[in-house]
Amino acid sequence: PSSAGVNGQLEHTVALRGDSQLSSSWLLDAKTQQRWTEQPSSSGGVQALFEQHVDESRLGLHWQPVDHTWTMSVTYDYERYQNDPNLSSLDSVDTQKLNSELVNMRWFASAQWTVNLNWSHNEVTSTQQLSTGPLVASSPYSDNFDQLDADTSWQFTKAGLLTVGVRNAANTAFQYTEIDPLNPRFSKGRMLYAQVKLGW
Repeated sequence: PSSAGVNGQLEHTVALRGDSQLSSSWLLDAKTQQRWTEQPSSSGGVQALFEQHVDESRLGLHWQPVDHTWTMSVTYDYERYQNDPNLSSLDSVDTQKLNSELVNMRWFASAQWTVNLNWSHNEVTSTQQLSTGPLVASSPYSDNFDQLDADTSWQFTKAGLLTVGVRNAANTAFQYTEIDPLNPRFSKGRMLYAQVKLGW
C-alpha cells in the first residue's frame, strides 16, 4: 500500500509475514518489510524527488507452555536504512545496518500483574553525514553494545493499565542515538518511565 504524508511526502510499503505452530508450546514466526519514502523538494525553481529506503526483517521463536505463567522468545532483527545522498536534511545517516539478537521473558504474576525482561545484543554500522561549511562529507561509524530493559504492568481496572519500567538498565554508554537523532530506537544512558492508559 501507499499513503500520502505531510508536505506531499509519499510512503510505499511491501510486507510479507508467516508463522508456524511447531507444537502446543512452540511458535515460529517471520516477517519482512520494505518501505520507501518519496519526498518532493524545490530549490531555486528546480524540482527534485528524494528517496529513503528501509528494509526490515525479523525471525522469532516463541515458547509458551499452556500450564505455565511465563513465556520466552528469542528474536533476530535486521534493519537497513538507505537515504538519498543528495538529501542531508532528512537525518544524519547515509546508510545504516543494524543487527539485533533479542531475548524476552514475560512473567504473568497474576491476572493484574505482568513483568517483562528484555536483553538485546546490537551491532550497528553506518556512514554518517558531516556538514563542514558548504560541503557535506561522510564518515564511517560502528558500534557494538548490549541493552537491558525491564517493565512491570498493573491492570488496575478493566480499562486502566499502569506500566513502570527502565530502559537501558545496565547504563551502557553507547552513542547510537548520536548518529540519527530522528530515529532514536535506543536510549543513551538509563531512563526510567511511567505510562498510564485509560479507556472507556
